[in-house]
Amino acid sequence: MSSLIVAQPADQIGAFVAAVQGEPQPWGNFSALGLVRDGYLVAGVVYNNWSGAGVCAHIGALPGRRWMTRAFLRAMFEYPFVQCNRRRITALVARKNRHARRFVENLGFKHEGCVRHALERDDWILYGMLREECRFLEQPKDRRKAA
Repeated sequence: MSSLIVAQPADQIGAFVAAVQGEPQPWGNFSALGLVRDGYLVAGVVYNNWSGAGVCAHIGALPGRRWMTRAFLRAMFEYPFVQCNRRRITALVARKNRHARRFVENLGFKHEGCVRHALERDDWILYGMLREECRFLEQPKDRRKAA
């Protein structure tokens, strides 16, 4: 089983993430990463709403955890935090989607609030992660400990 992390075609990755989330998304100006396994896209993340400090991330994957490789998770966070030098990632999850809320919390996102009536029949739950909170990045070693 071979895996490949790709950034193109971004439109195809964006369409995949929107389909997995169950509704079309107007991503606007976005970047994307996808995980291709045996020639098929199995997971993707769309980054949009870029600001000087942060970006929004939208994650979609086929059911199951077989896609969740350490390499993909590292790439998913290195792109905005390291390559794009952003300080935070924001994730919005429908209140009723308990599985997705548990997933982002397990990744290390912190609950920051609620955007009431943001969806037709639900609220968005606002999550955030700061660069220094991300366990998927290689953290600089503290030289004082090494001495």
